[in-house]
This record gives sequence, C-alpha cells and structure tokens, in this order.
Amino acid sequence: MAARILLIDTVYPAFIRLLYQHEPELAGLSYAAQLKRALATCYHNVSVWADPLRRLGHEVGEVWANHAPLQHSWCLENGRADLAPGGVSASLGDLLGGLPDQPDWFISVCAAQVRAFRPDILWLADLYSFHDGFLAAVEGHYRHAIGQNAATPPTTPLRRLDLALSASAGNVAHFRAQGLAAELLPHGFNPRILQHLPDPPEAPSRPFGFFGSVYPAHRERQAKLLAIAAQIPIDVFTDAALPREFGATRMRRHAALWGGTMYREVARTATVLNSHLDGTGDWATNQRLYEVTGCGAVLLTDRKSNLGDIFAIDRECVAYDSAEDCVEKARWLADHPAERAAIAARGQRRTLTDHSVFQRGLRIEEILAAHGMTG
Repeated sequence: MAARILLIDTVYPAFIRLLYQHEPELAGLSYAAQLKRALATCYHNVSVWADPLRRLGHEVGEVWANHAPLQHSWCLENGRADLAPGGVSASLGDLLGGLPDQPDWFISVCAAQVRAFRPDILWLADLYSFHDGFLAAVEGHYRHAIGQNAATPPTTPLRRLDLALSASAGNVAHFRAQGLAAELLPHGFNPRILQHLPDPPEAPSRPFGFFGSVYPAHRERQAKLLAIAAQIPIDVFTDAALPREFGATRMRRHAALWGGTMYREVARTATVLNSHLDGTGDWATNQRLYEVTGCGAVLLTDRKSNLGDIFAIDRECVAYDSAEDCVEKARWLADHPAERAAIAARGQRRTLTDHSVFQRGLRIEEILAAHGMTG
C-alpha cells in the first residue's frame, strides 16, 4: 500500500554557502526550483531514498531543515512569514551567515511543514536535532515516526520513535537496548552521481586521496591519516582544522568538497583512503564505501568483519589493518596500474549491481511492511 512519506534531514552549512556563492541567482527562485537545484548536486542526505521510494509507488516530500534560503522561500510561499528565518526581508547574506540569534529556527519551520504535509511516515535523519520534543509538537499530524542514524548514537530522547534505522549493527543493538524497534539499513550508491562524472572516464590525475571530516569524533582517523601522510604523499580534501603536526607531513591540503564537485574529484583519484568513524566497532558502515567504488576509484579501507560481505577483498576493494599496512598497499596500487584499474572496475560493477539505493529501496519496503507502516 502506498504511503505519504516526509524525509527530513540537515546539511552542512558550508555546502549551502558554497552552492549560493557559485549561484547567487538561486535565492530569487521558488522553493521548488531551489530544492530541485540542491537535489541535482547529489549531496548525500536522506533525500537519497526519495527516488527509490517513489519508484515503489509512495508519495515523497523532502525537507532540508537548516537550508535557510530554501526554508525562507517555503515560509513566504506558504503563508508562514512569521516563521521566515531572519525575518521576511532577510538578505541572502543574512541567511548564509548562520542566523546566530535564531539557533533553532528550523525546528518551528519543519513542524509547520509536517503539519502541512501530514505524512503517514515521518522519517527523521538528524536525531541530534529532531527527537521526542519535536515529535510531541507535531503529534496527530503523522502516523508513524522513523529515525535514521549511522554515526555516534544520539543521547537525545527518542522514545516516541516507532522505528530506528541504521547502517551500523552496533547502532541497531544500541537502539534495541533502549527499547526501540530497530533494523539494519546499509547505505547505498545513488546512480544519479554518474551524471556528474566525466564520460568517457578520464585517467586519474592523482594517485592517492582522502575526502572527509577529521573532527573530534574521528580521533582514530586523524591518527591514521597523520601516520600515512608522514610516509607518502596524499591529497586531503577537508574543512577540518588539522593539528600542526600535519605541516611536517607529505599531505597536500585542499578545501572540502560536496556533491557532484566532490564525486568528480573522487573519480579523478586512483586510490581513495577510507577510515570509519570512531565507535563503529568492527563493522563496515559508511557511505564512502559506495561513493568511492561507484565513482570508479579503488577503495582502500580499514578492514572490518563484514567487509567481505560487501566486496570481494583484493578483487573489488583493498583492506588495510594498520597505517603501515595502508602505506604498503597504497604504494603497491600506485606501482601496479593495470591491477589497480581492474580492482576499480570490479568494485564499481559490484556497487552498481548490488549496492545502489534502488536495491536498498527493496529492503526499505520489506522493513516498512514488517512494521505495519504500509499495510
């Protein structure tokens, strides 16, 4: 049975600023037009499930909660000028500046969006911002509430959730220990990303790279990256403030990238380093597994107990056990371009065949039916 599903998530403010700096004319467009442009970037958030759910017959709405220019337009177009972030006359600069006087402005806007859409299923993918308080505020305007989290489990109250989803088996166990129904839902590759890649594919322009965050929650990642960069050159794309020790390494620092811009650079990188979030334990979970392979680069990732269930190790990806092992394997891949290209091709084929978001959509449908949300 088809359902009305509303997907709500937040995005990195730096991504929003970058998008509007490059295309300031977007601010003058309608809410629908701005959302369409944002979605076209293939920035990864909960909207990745929209196309698979629509293909299965569901009606899907998408909310990028803290996207201030977008939400400002929604408020003005839907008779809620009283909720417009920064006020009715806010400039684009005001909206991109972070609205320091209104840190929780998007909660009230999203509540109004839930009341307007009245979903059968309210799907919340930022459980640090949206939790029991929000669900209490919109009670009676939705039938079922789903929460999704694959990072560090939130400490916010989540008793009002009907179901928790996570790509991490550890998080599923955590949620179940809290008394919540919980199911495993791995990440997947969005085939729309391929539209951003060179066609035909270009030869890699850099041998080794890393794309991602290096924040306090990534202490193990930071230590590995420091040890690796001390021994071999690596291009690092991040917005993190790295310790001074990195200045003495062979790291080449680049600005952080998101969406299609990032995917193009991933495709231009022969081998991409992946290192999981601290606290994920012995479980391969993150989105980068699928983005790297889907874009046609070799995935060099930390070894996890379930990695062999996702990819054939040494045929579709390469796994390392330590920083020293990673350096050795990165050098081997650089010295054996034919073998590296074969691994990349097999990894991409596996991701496009078995790990797309459309395959995951079938898993979502099973979960929703099992929990009585689509009957």
